[in-house]
Amino acid sequence: MNDLIFSGMFDTNHSGQIDLNEFQALWNYIHQWRGVFDGFDRDRSGHIDANELNNGQLELRHTRTRNHRDSAFVFDLFVMSY
Repeated sequence: MNDLIFSGMFDTNHSGQIDLNEFQALWNYIHQWRGVFDGFDRDRSGHIDANELNNGQLELRHTRTRNHRDSAFVFDLFVMSY
């Protein structure tokens, strides 16, 4: 993982290291991404085909979130899909 991205996203106190709380945030982020992947991978093949990706993008466009962290996560997914 790129150190700049890693530290920029999870090293919130800019110490150059990840403490327990920052690691927990990273771990939760990875699990969120896994959940999104699993949501796209409807046939549980371990791969996302074009049809599954298209359906997932449509669902993301209709997702409404109230929590800022969830909004940022959905935005990240939207940007990464293009």
